[in-house]
Amino acid sequence: MLIRFARAALAGSLLLGSAVTSGQAATPKDVFVMASDLTTFITFDPAAANESFPNELLRQMCTPLLSLDHQDPSKVVAGLAETWSNSPDGKTWTFSIRRGMVFASGKPVTSSSVAWSMRRSMKLNLVTASLMRDWGLSSPDQIATPDDHTLVITLTKDLAPSITPFAFTNHRLGAALDADTVMAHEKDGDLGAGWLNTNVACYGPYRLNTLRAQEVVILEGYPKFWSGAPAMKRIIVRHVPEPGAQRLLLEKNDIDYAKSVEASSLAAMVANPDLRFQFKPRLDSVYLALNQKDPVLTNPKVIEAFRYLIDYQGLSETVQKGRAEIRQSFVPAGVFGALPKGEDPYRLDIAKAKALLAEAGYGDGFKKTILTMTNYPFPDLAQNLQQNAAKAGVTLEVRTMATAQLYTLMRSRDFQMLMAVYDYDYPDANDMALRMAYNPDNSDAAKATNFLAWRAAWAPGAWFKEQVETAQRERDPAKRTALYAELQRRHMQESPIIGIFQRLGAMALHKRVKRFDYNGAEIFYDTIQKD
Repeated sequence: MLIRFARAALAGSLLLGSAVTSGQAATPKDVFVMASDLTTFITFDPAAANESFPNELLRQMCTPLLSLDHQDPSKVVAGLAETWSNSPDGKTWTFSIRRGMVFASGKPVTSSSVAWSMRRSMKLNLVTASLMRDWGLSSPDQIATPDDHTLVITLTKDLAPSITPFAFTNHRLGAALDADTVMAHEKDGDLGAGWLNTNVACYGPYRLNTLRAQEVVILEGYPKFWSGAPAMKRIIVRHVPEPGAQRLLLEKNDIDYAKSVEASSLAAMVANPDLRFQFKPRLDSVYLALNQKDPVLTNPKVIEAFRYLIDYQGLSETVQKGRAEIRQSFVPAGVFGALPKGEDPYRLDIAKAKALLAEAGYGDGFKKTILTMTNYPFPDLAQNLQQNAAKAGVTLEVRTMATAQLYTLMRSRDFQMLMAVYDYDYPDANDMALRMAYNPDNSDAAKATNFLAWRAAWAPGAWFKEQVETAQRERDPAKRTALYAELQRRHMQESPIIGIFQRLGAMALHKRVKRFDYNGAEIFYDTIQKD
Protein backbone atom coordinates (compact mmCIF):
# COMPACT_ATOMS: atom_id res chain seq x y z
CA MET A 1 0.00 0.00 0.00
CA LEU A 2 2.84 2.41 0.85
CA ILE A 3 4.49 1.82 -2.50
CA ARG A 4 1.27 2.25 -4.44
CA PHE A 5 0.58 5.45 -2.54
CA ALA A 6 4.10 6.77 -3.19
CA ARG A 7 3.82 6.12 -6.91
CA ALA A 8 0.38 7.70 -7.12
CA ALA A 9 1.57 10.74 -5.20
CA LEU A 10 4.60 11.05 -7.45
CA ALA A 11 2.44 10.96 -10.54
CA GLY A 12 0.34 13.71 -9.04
CA SER A 13 3.39 15.87 -8.43
CA LEU A 14 4.52 15.42 -12.00
CA LEU A 15 1.14 16.62 -13.18
CA LEU A 16 1.59 19.67 -10.98
CA GLY A 17 5.15 20.28 -12.05
CA SER A 18 5.30 19.56 -15.75
CA ALA A 19 1.95 18.52 -17.17
CA VAL A 20 2.98 14.95 -17.82
CA THR A 21 1.00 11.83 -17.11
CA SER A 22 1.88 8.92 -14.88
CA GLY A 23 2.00 6.68 -17.94
CA GLN A 24 5.11 8.32 -19.37
CA ALA A 25 8.22 6.15 -19.50
CA ALA A 26 10.57 8.73 -18.00
CA THR A 27 10.71 12.06 -16.24
CA PRO A 28 10.93 15.11 -18.54
CA LYS A 29 14.40 16.16 -19.66
CA ASP A 30 14.15 19.54 -17.95
CA VAL A 31 12.61 18.30 -14.68
CA PHE A 32 14.57 16.55 -11.94
CA VAL A 33 12.50 14.32 -9.66
CA MET A 34 13.77 12.88 -6.42
CA ALA A 35 12.33 10.87 -3.56
CA SER A 36 13.32 11.81 -0.03
CA ASP A 37 12.18 11.93 3.57
CA LEU A 38 10.60 15.33 4.24
CA THR A 39 9.90 14.80 7.93
CA THR A 40 12.91 16.95 8.88
CA PHE A 41 11.24 20.12 7.65
CA ILE A 42 10.76 22.86 10.26
CA THR A 43 11.50 26.20 8.56
CA PHE A 44 12.97 27.87 5.48
CA ASP A 45 13.98 31.00 7.40
CA PRO A 46 17.76 31.48 6.92
CA ALA A 47 17.94 32.90 10.44
CA ALA A 48 16.58 29.70 11.96
CA ALA A 49 17.01 26.76 9.53
CA ASN A 50 19.13 24.04 11.07
CA GLU A 51 18.01 20.74 9.54
CA SER A 52 20.06 18.87 6.97
CA PHE A 53 17.74 18.29 4.00
CA PRO A 54 15.72 21.53 4.30
CA ASN A 55 19.06 23.34 4.31
CA GLU A 56 20.06 21.44 1.19
CA LEU A 57 16.94 22.81 -0.50
CA LEU A 58 17.41 26.29 0.94
CA ARG A 59 20.98 26.38 -0.40
CA GLN A 60 19.56 26.10 -3.93
CA MET A 61 17.44 29.21 -3.35
CA CYS A 62 19.84 31.28 -1.25
CA THR A 63 23.24 31.80 -2.87
CA PRO A 64 25.84 32.79 -0.23
CA LEU A 65 28.57 35.40 -0.55
CA LEU A 66 31.10 32.68 -1.37
CA SER A 67 30.67 29.06 -2.39
CA LEU A 68 32.43 25.75 -1.97
CA ASP A 69 33.91 24.37 -5.15
CA HIS A 70 31.58 21.82 -6.76
CA GLN A 71 34.19 19.05 -6.64
CA ASP A 72 36.62 20.01 -3.89
CA PRO A 73 34.98 21.50 -0.79
CA SER A 74 38.34 22.64 0.59
CA LYS A 75 38.37 25.33 -2.13
CA VAL A 76 36.32 28.52 -1.83
CA VAL A 77 35.02 30.16 -5.01
CA ALA A 78 32.87 33.15 -5.90
CA GLY A 79 29.17 33.41 -5.03
CA LEU A 80 27.22 36.65 -4.66
CA ALA A 81 30.65 38.24 -4.36
CA GLU A 82 32.86 38.16 -7.46
CA THR A 83 36.03 38.97 -5.53
CA TRP A 84 37.06 39.34 -1.91
CA SER A 85 40.09 40.34 0.13
CA ASN A 86 41.17 40.58 3.75
CA SER A 87 43.27 42.87 5.88
CA PRO A 88 46.73 41.75 7.10
CA ASP A 89 45.33 40.88 10.54
CA GLY A 90 42.64 38.68 8.95
CA LYS A 91 39.77 40.51 10.65
CA THR A 92 38.40 42.84 7.97
CA TRP A 93 36.94 41.25 4.85
CA THR A 94 35.85 43.21 1.78
CA PHE A 95 33.49 41.71 -0.80
CA SER A 96 32.72 43.01 -4.28
CA ILE A 97 29.06 42.15 -4.97
CA ARG A 98 28.14 41.18 -8.53
CA ARG A 99 26.33 43.78 -10.60
CA GLY A 100 23.10 43.15 -12.45
CA MET A 101 21.51 40.69 -10.02
CA VAL A 102 17.80 41.19 -9.31
CA PHE A 103 15.29 39.55 -6.99
CA ALA A 104 12.09 38.03 -8.33
CA SER A 105 10.37 41.28 -7.28
CA GLY A 106 12.60 43.20 -9.70
CA LYS A 107 14.49 44.92 -6.89
CA PRO A 108 18.29 44.90 -7.37
CA VAL A 109 20.50 42.74 -5.18
CA THR A 110 23.05 44.99 -3.49
CA SER A 111 25.49 44.93 -0.63
CA SER A 112 22.68 46.31 1.54
CA SER A 113 20.60 43.20 0.78
CA VAL A 114 23.25 40.99 2.37
CA ALA A 115 23.85 43.42 5.22
CA TRP A 116 20.10 43.56 6.02
CA SER A 117 19.89 39.77 6.03
CA MET A 118 22.80 39.50 8.46
CA ARG A 119 21.44 42.19 10.79
CA ARG A 120 18.02 40.54 10.74
CA SER A 121 19.59 37.25 11.89
CA MET A 122 21.41 39.07 14.67
CA LYS A 123 18.20 40.70 15.88
CA LEU A 124 16.23 37.45 15.85
CA ASN A 125 19.12 35.79 17.75
CA LEU A 126 18.41 32.26 16.58
CA VAL A 127 20.77 29.59 15.27
CA THR A 128 22.37 31.73 12.54
CA ALA A 129 23.18 34.47 15.05
CA SER A 130 24.99 31.82 17.07
CA LEU A 131 26.90 30.74 13.95
CA MET A 132 27.89 34.36 13.39
CA ARG A 133 29.25 34.62 16.92
CA ASP A 134 31.46 31.61 16.18
CA TRP A 135 33.27 33.86 13.72
CA GLY A 136 33.32 36.99 15.90
CA LEU A 137 30.37 38.65 14.20
CA SER A 138 27.76 39.84 16.69
CA SER A 139 27.04 43.55 16.16
CA PRO A 140 25.35 45.37 13.25
CA ASP A 141 28.18 47.91 13.49
CA GLN A 142 30.61 45.27 12.19
CA ILE A 143 28.87 45.34 8.78
CA ALA A 144 29.38 48.29 6.42
CA THR A 145 28.18 49.05 2.89
CA PRO A 146 30.33 51.87 1.42
CA ASP A 147 28.37 51.54 -1.83
CA ASP A 148 25.82 49.28 -3.49
CA HIS A 149 28.44 46.75 -4.54
CA THR A 150 30.89 46.77 -1.64
CA LEU A 151 30.35 44.91 1.63
CA VAL A 152 32.86 45.22 4.47
CA ILE A 153 32.72 42.88 7.46
CA THR A 154 35.00 43.29 10.46
CA LEU A 155 35.35 40.31 12.77
CA THR A 156 36.41 40.51 16.40
CA LYS A 157 37.98 37.06 16.65
CA ASP A 158 41.58 36.37 15.79
CA LEU A 159 41.20 33.48 13.35
CA ALA A 160 43.52 31.76 10.93
CA PRO A 161 42.88 33.40 7.52
CA SER A 162 42.73 29.94 5.95
CA ILE A 163 39.46 29.10 7.72
CA THR A 164 37.62 32.44 7.76
CA PRO A 165 36.39 32.33 4.12
CA PHE A 166 34.36 29.23 5.02
CA ALA A 167 32.14 31.45 7.18
CA PHE A 168 30.82 33.19 4.11
CA THR A 169 30.06 29.97 2.22
CA ASN A 170 27.17 29.37 4.63
CA HIS A 171 23.91 30.22 2.85
CA ARG A 172 22.25 31.13 6.14
CA LEU A 173 24.93 33.61 7.14
CA GLY A 174 25.79 35.20 3.79
CA ALA A 175 22.59 35.14 1.73
CA ALA A 176 20.70 38.10 0.26
CA LEU A 177 17.06 38.47 1.32
CA ASP A 178 14.61 40.79 -0.42
CA ALA A 179 13.89 43.05 2.57
CA ASP A 180 10.78 44.67 1.08
CA THR A 181 9.17 41.31 0.34
CA VAL A 182 9.99 39.91 3.78
CA MET A 183 8.84 42.99 5.70
CA ALA A 184 5.57 43.08 3.77
CA HIS A 185 4.74 39.90 5.70
CA GLU A 186 5.96 41.03 9.12
CA LYS A 187 3.61 40.31 12.02
CA ASP A 188 4.02 41.59 15.55
CA GLY A 189 7.64 42.57 15.01
CA ASP A 190 8.78 39.09 13.89
CA LEU A 191 10.74 40.46 10.88
CA GLY A 192 8.77 38.15 8.63
CA ALA A 193 9.85 35.01 10.50
CA GLY A 194 6.39 33.44 10.46
CA TRP A 195 6.08 33.93 6.71
CA LEU A 196 9.60 32.64 6.03
CA ASN A 197 8.80 29.37 7.76
CA THR A 198 7.09 28.29 4.55
CA ASN A 199 8.28 30.87 1.99
CA VAL A 200 11.62 31.95 0.52
CA ALA A 201 12.71 35.46 -0.50
CA CYS A 202 16.40 34.92 -1.29
CA TYR A 203 18.36 35.40 -4.47
CA GLY A 204 19.49 32.10 -5.96
CA PRO A 205 19.19 29.78 -8.98
CA TYR A 206 15.84 28.41 -7.77
CA ARG A 207 12.65 29.77 -6.23
CA LEU A 208 10.10 27.99 -4.09
CA ASN A 209 7.07 27.01 -6.15
CA THR A 210 5.20 24.58 -3.89
CA LEU A 211 5.57 23.39 -0.32
CA ARG A 212 3.20 20.85 1.15
CA ALA A 213 4.65 19.46 4.36
CA GLN A 214 5.43 15.74 4.22
CA GLU A 215 4.04 15.56 0.69
CA VAL A 216 5.95 17.53 -1.94
CA VAL A 217 8.38 20.41 -2.46
CA ILE A 218 8.77 21.95 -5.93
CA LEU A 219 11.54 24.38 -6.81
CA GLU A 220 11.34 26.46 -9.98
CA GLY A 221 14.41 27.62 -11.88
CA TYR A 222 15.05 31.35 -11.75
CA PRO A 223 15.74 32.60 -15.29
CA LYS A 224 17.39 35.81 -14.05
CA PHE A 225 20.10 34.11 -12.01
CA TRP A 226 23.50 35.67 -12.64
CA SER A 227 24.91 32.60 -14.44
CA GLY A 228 21.70 31.95 -16.38
CA ALA A 229 18.68 29.74 -15.88
CA PRO A 230 19.51 26.23 -14.62
CA ALA A 231 19.04 23.34 -17.05
CA MET A 232 16.45 21.77 -14.73
CA LYS A 233 13.42 24.05 -14.88
CA ARG A 234 11.89 22.29 -11.92
CA ILE A 235 13.10 20.19 -9.02
CA ILE A 236 10.35 17.99 -7.60
CA VAL A 237 10.93 16.36 -4.22
CA ARG A 238 8.41 13.71 -3.21
CA HIS A 239 8.01 12.63 0.39
CA VAL A 240 8.89 8.94 0.21
CA PRO A 241 10.59 8.07 3.51
CA GLU A 242 11.03 4.33 2.92
CA PRO A 243 14.27 3.43 1.06
CA GLY A 244 12.56 0.39 -0.47
CA ALA A 245 9.85 2.55 -1.99
CA GLN A 246 12.47 4.99 -3.28
CA ARG A 247 14.34 2.13 -4.93
CA LEU A 248 11.19 0.89 -6.66
CA LEU A 249 10.40 4.34 -8.02
CA LEU A 250 13.94 4.71 -9.37
CA GLU A 251 13.97 1.27 -10.98
CA LYS A 252 10.52 1.87 -12.47
CA ASN A 253 11.86 5.01 -14.16
CA ASP A 254 9.53 7.29 -12.16
CA ILE A 255 12.25 9.38 -10.50
CA ASP A 256 15.79 10.51 -11.26
CA TYR A 257 17.32 10.24 -7.78
CA ALA A 258 16.67 8.13 -4.69
CA LYS A 259 17.95 9.95 -1.63
CA SER A 260 18.15 6.90 0.66
CA VAL A 261 19.74 3.56 -0.18
CA GLU A 262 19.84 0.65 2.26
CA ALA A 263 22.99 -1.43 2.51
CA SER A 264 20.99 -4.57 1.72
CA SER A 265 19.92 -3.07 -1.62
CA LEU A 266 23.18 -1.47 -2.66
CA ALA A 267 24.83 -4.33 -4.57
CA ALA A 268 21.73 -5.11 -6.63
CA MET A 269 21.15 -1.45 -7.43
CA VAL A 270 24.77 -0.93 -8.48
CA ALA A 271 24.43 -3.93 -10.82
CA ASN A 272 21.32 -2.48 -12.48
CA PRO A 273 22.38 -1.12 -15.91
CA ASP A 274 19.63 1.51 -15.81
CA LEU A 275 21.11 3.14 -12.72
CA ARG A 276 24.38 4.83 -11.95
CA PHE A 277 26.02 5.70 -8.64
CA GLN A 278 28.32 8.41 -7.37
CA PHE A 279 30.15 7.58 -4.15
CA LYS A 280 31.76 10.13 -1.86
CA PRO A 281 32.39 10.27 1.90
CA ARG A 282 30.02 12.65 3.65
CA LEU A 283 31.04 15.42 6.02
CA ASP A 284 29.09 14.00 8.94
CA SER A 285 29.16 12.00 12.17
CA VAL A 286 26.69 9.36 13.29
CA TYR A 287 26.77 9.50 17.08
CA LEU A 288 25.24 8.46 20.39
CA ALA A 289 24.62 11.29 22.88
CA LEU A 290 24.12 10.83 26.62
CA ASN A 291 22.34 13.76 28.27
CA GLN A 292 24.48 15.14 31.06
CA LYS A 293 21.44 16.36 32.93
CA ASP A 294 20.82 12.72 33.80
CA PRO A 295 22.81 11.89 36.96
CA VAL A 296 23.36 8.26 35.92
CA LEU A 297 24.70 9.19 32.49
CA THR A 298 27.17 11.74 33.84
CA ASN A 299 29.27 9.01 35.44
CA PRO A 300 32.49 8.70 33.37
CA LYS A 301 32.49 4.91 33.72
CA VAL A 302 28.90 4.70 32.44
CA ILE A 303 29.90 6.81 29.44
CA GLU A 304 32.88 4.56 28.80
CA ALA A 305 30.71 1.46 29.16
CA PHE A 306 28.48 2.64 26.34
CA ARG A 307 31.52 2.98 24.10
CA TYR A 308 32.00 -0.77 24.55
CA LEU A 309 28.34 -1.61 23.94
CA ILE A 310 28.37 -0.51 20.31
CA ASP A 311 29.10 -3.20 17.73
CA TYR A 312 31.06 -0.96 15.38
CA GLN A 313 32.53 -3.78 13.32
CA GLY A 314 29.42 -5.93 13.11
CA LEU A 315 27.19 -3.04 12.06
CA SER A 316 29.72 -1.84 9.48
CA GLU A 317 29.65 -5.29 7.89
CA THR A 318 25.85 -5.65 7.88
CA VAL A 319 23.42 -2.75 8.34
CA GLN A 320 25.97 -0.19 7.18
CA LYS A 321 27.94 -2.22 4.64
CA GLY A 322 28.95 0.06 1.79
CA ARG A 323 27.06 2.97 3.42
CA ALA A 324 29.32 3.98 6.30
CA GLU A 325 32.76 3.49 7.81
CA ILE A 326 33.70 3.26 11.47
CA ARG A 327 34.68 6.71 12.69
CA GLN A 328 34.93 7.26 16.43
CA SER A 329 36.55 10.68 16.09
CA PHE A 330 34.17 13.58 15.59
CA VAL A 331 36.25 14.81 12.62
CA PRO A 332 35.40 12.94 9.39
CA ALA A 333 38.21 11.28 7.49
CA GLY A 334 39.70 13.38 4.73
CA VAL A 335 39.09 16.69 6.50
CA PHE A 336 41.92 19.05 7.48
CA GLY A 337 42.97 18.11 11.01
CA ALA A 338 41.39 14.63 10.98
CA LEU A 339 43.03 11.68 12.69
CA PRO A 340 44.23 8.94 10.32
CA LYS A 341 41.72 6.32 9.27
CA GLY A 342 41.67 3.36 11.59
CA GLU A 343 42.41 5.24 14.81
CA ASP A 344 39.26 3.91 16.46
CA PRO A 345 40.20 2.56 19.89
CA TYR A 346 36.86 1.04 20.95
CA ARG A 347 35.18 -2.24 20.01
CA LEU A 348 32.23 -4.26 21.24
CA ASP A 349 33.19 -5.76 24.60
CA ILE A 350 30.18 -6.57 26.77
CA ALA A 351 32.26 -8.04 29.59
CA LYS A 352 34.29 -4.84 29.86
CA ALA A 353 31.11 -2.75 29.75
CA LYS A 354 29.61 -4.83 32.59
CA ALA A 355 32.75 -4.35 34.66
CA LEU A 356 32.69 -0.60 34.11
CA LEU A 357 29.02 -0.42 35.08
CA ALA A 358 29.78 -2.35 38.27
CA GLU A 359 32.63 0.03 39.10
CA ALA A 360 30.21 2.90 38.60
CA GLY A 361 27.81 1.36 41.11
CA TYR A 362 25.32 0.05 38.55
CA GLY A 363 26.08 -3.65 38.63
CA ASP A 364 22.36 -4.32 38.60
CA GLY A 365 21.89 -2.06 35.59
CA PHE A 366 19.33 0.70 35.04
CA LYS A 367 16.60 1.72 32.61
CA LYS A 368 16.83 4.53 30.07
CA THR A 369 15.07 5.65 26.90
CA ILE A 370 16.96 6.19 23.65
CA LEU A 371 15.42 8.37 20.95
CA THR A 372 16.20 8.06 17.27
CA MET A 373 14.78 8.76 13.83
CA THR A 374 12.43 6.49 11.93
CA ASN A 375 14.54 6.51 8.77
CA TYR A 376 17.29 4.06 7.81
CA PRO A 377 19.60 3.06 9.43
CA PHE A 378 18.82 4.51 12.84
CA PRO A 379 16.17 2.08 14.14
CA ASP A 380 18.53 -0.82 13.34
CA LEU A 381 21.48 0.90 15.04
CA ALA A 382 19.46 1.70 18.16
CA GLN A 383 18.00 -1.79 18.40
CA ASN A 384 21.47 -3.32 18.12
CA LEU A 385 22.63 -1.14 21.02
CA GLN A 386 19.49 -2.13 22.94
CA GLN A 387 20.34 -5.82 22.54
CA ASN A 388 23.96 -5.36 23.61
CA ALA A 389 22.98 -3.20 26.59
CA ALA A 390 20.54 -5.88 27.77
CA LYS A 391 23.43 -8.35 27.93
CA ALA A 392 25.17 -5.92 30.28
CA GLY A 393 22.07 -5.53 32.45
CA VAL A 394 20.91 -2.18 31.05
CA THR A 395 17.35 -1.88 29.78
CA LEU A 396 16.92 0.55 26.91
CA GLU A 397 13.54 1.53 25.50
CA VAL A 398 13.93 2.55 21.87
CA ARG A 399 11.58 5.31 20.72
CA THR A 400 11.61 6.20 17.02
CA MET A 401 10.03 9.40 15.76
CA ALA A 402 9.93 11.87 12.90
CA THR A 403 13.22 13.70 12.55
CA ALA A 404 11.67 17.12 13.17
CA GLN A 405 10.23 15.88 16.46
CA LEU A 406 13.58 14.40 17.47
CA TYR A 407 15.39 17.66 16.72
CA THR A 408 12.87 19.62 18.76
CA LEU A 409 13.45 17.40 21.80
CA MET A 410 17.20 17.47 21.23
CA ARG A 411 17.33 21.27 21.09
CA SER A 412 15.28 21.56 24.26
CA ARG A 413 17.61 18.99 25.90
CA ASP A 414 14.55 16.89 26.65
CA PHE A 415 15.95 13.38 26.28
CA GLN A 416 18.05 10.80 28.12
CA MET A 417 19.90 9.23 25.20
CA LEU A 418 19.64 9.71 21.46
CA MET A 419 21.22 8.43 18.28
CA ALA A 420 21.39 10.74 15.28
CA VAL A 421 23.69 12.24 12.67
CA TYR A 422 25.29 15.67 12.41
CA ASP A 423 26.08 17.19 9.02
CA TYR A 424 28.97 19.64 8.95
CA ASP A 425 29.30 22.74 6.78
CA TYR A 426 32.93 22.78 5.59
CA PRO A 427 35.97 20.46 5.57
CA ASP A 428 38.05 21.81 8.42
CA ALA A 429 38.30 20.40 11.95
CA ASN A 430 37.37 23.85 13.26
CA ASP A 431 33.76 23.26 12.19
CA MET A 432 33.57 19.88 13.92
CA ALA A 433 35.36 21.06 17.07
CA LEU A 434 32.92 23.93 17.51
CA ARG A 435 29.94 21.60 17.23
CA MET A 436 31.21 18.65 19.27
CA ALA A 437 33.78 19.92 21.78
CA TYR A 438 32.88 23.54 22.49
CA ASN A 439 30.19 24.95 24.76
CA PRO A 440 31.09 28.28 26.39
CA ASP A 441 27.73 28.59 28.18
CA ASN A 442 25.98 25.41 29.29
CA SER A 443 23.00 27.17 30.86
CA ASP A 444 19.50 26.48 29.57
CA ALA A 445 19.13 30.21 28.95
CA ALA A 446 22.01 30.18 26.45
CA LYS A 447 19.94 28.16 23.96
CA ALA A 448 23.18 27.45 22.06
CA THR A 449 21.49 24.84 19.89
CA ASN A 450 24.15 24.88 17.18
CA PHE A 451 26.60 23.35 19.68
CA LEU A 452 25.97 19.63 20.00
CA ALA A 453 27.82 19.73 23.32
CA TRP A 454 25.17 22.17 24.58
CA ARG A 455 22.35 19.93 23.33
CA ALA A 456 23.86 17.10 25.38
CA ALA A 457 24.21 19.48 28.37
CA TRP A 458 27.94 18.75 28.39
CA ALA A 459 30.27 21.43 29.73
CA PRO A 460 33.63 20.30 28.28
CA GLY A 461 35.61 22.61 30.57
CA ALA A 462 38.50 25.04 30.25
CA TRP A 463 40.94 22.69 28.51
CA PHE A 464 38.62 21.95 25.59
CA LYS A 465 37.64 25.62 25.24
CA GLU A 466 41.26 26.76 25.14
CA GLN A 467 42.28 23.97 22.76
CA VAL A 468 39.54 24.84 20.27
CA GLU A 469 40.30 28.56 20.40
CA THR A 470 44.06 28.06 20.15
CA ALA A 471 43.60 25.86 17.07
CA GLN A 472 41.39 28.54 15.51
CA ARG A 473 44.13 31.14 15.85
CA GLU A 474 47.07 28.98 14.80
CA ARG A 475 48.49 29.92 11.38
CA ASP A 476 50.93 27.02 11.06
CA PRO A 477 49.09 24.03 9.46
CA ALA A 478 51.28 21.41 11.18
CA LYS A 479 50.69 22.93 14.59
CA ARG A 480 46.95 23.21 13.92
CA THR A 481 46.85 19.54 12.93
CA ALA A 482 48.63 18.54 16.15
CA LEU A 483 46.21 20.57 18.26
CA TYR A 484 43.22 18.91 16.62
CA ALA A 485 44.74 15.44 17.01
CA GLU A 486 45.09 15.93 20.76
CA LEU A 487 41.58 17.34 20.92
CA GLN A 488 40.04 14.35 19.12
CA ARG A 489 41.86 11.75 21.24
CA ARG A 490 40.80 13.36 24.50
CA HIS A 491 37.24 13.82 23.23
CA MET A 492 37.01 10.09 22.45
CA GLN A 493 38.01 9.34 26.06
CA GLU A 494 35.85 11.88 27.91
CA SER A 495 32.90 13.10 25.87
CA PRO A 496 29.32 11.85 26.32
CA ILE A 497 28.99 12.30 22.53
CA ILE A 498 30.18 8.98 21.17
CA GLY A 499 31.24 8.81 17.52
CA ILE A 500 30.18 5.70 15.63
CA PHE A 501 30.25 6.14 11.84
CA GLN A 502 31.01 8.48 8.98
CA ARG A 503 28.45 7.92 6.25
CA LEU A 504 29.45 7.26 2.65
CA GLY A 505 27.38 9.17 0.15
CA ALA A 506 25.83 6.79 -2.37
CA MET A 507 24.02 8.93 -4.92
CA ALA A 508 21.54 6.58 -6.61
CA LEU A 509 20.72 8.14 -9.98
CA HIS A 510 18.99 7.04 -13.14
CA LYS A 511 21.49 6.65 -15.98
CA ARG A 512 19.89 9.56 -17.87
CA VAL A 513 21.36 11.94 -15.26
CA LYS A 514 24.72 12.81 -16.79
CA ARG A 515 25.85 15.52 -14.36
CA PHE A 516 25.24 15.64 -10.63
CA ASP A 517 27.69 17.74 -8.62
CA TYR A 518 28.22 16.62 -5.02
CA ASN A 519 31.39 17.48 -3.11
CA GLY A 520 30.71 15.65 0.17
CA ALA A 521 29.24 18.72 1.84
CA GLU A 522 26.74 20.10 -0.69
CA ILE A 523 24.70 19.10 -3.73
CA PHE A 524 24.40 21.71 -6.48
CA TYR A 525 21.04 21.43 -8.24
CA ASP A 526 21.74 24.25 -10.70
CA THR A 527 24.33 22.21 -12.61
CA ILE A 528 22.29 19.00 -12.90
CA GLN A 529 22.03 17.77 -16.50
CA LYS A 530 20.06 14.92 -18.07
CA ASP A 531 20.13 13.19 -21.44
